[in-house]
Amino acid sequence: MRFYERAEVKDILAYLRMVLNPNDDVSLLRVVNTPARKIGKTTLDRVTAHATARQTSIWKLLAT
Repeated sequence: MRFYERAEVKDILAYLRMVLNPNDDVSLLRVVNTPARKIGKTTLDRVTAHATARQTSIWKLLAT
């Protein structure tokens, strides 16, 4: 397995992207349960739908 294909490397890169750009929903969704925080798919789907309806990022929605 190549270095950048490893899950832990992808996770840390997603954390770094999220720090640099809090509006990066893709990175936030990758790391929201890394390590496990018991946030289920249904909850993530609802939060994502709510953020989309409000035309905001998931990070901003969760911060309010």
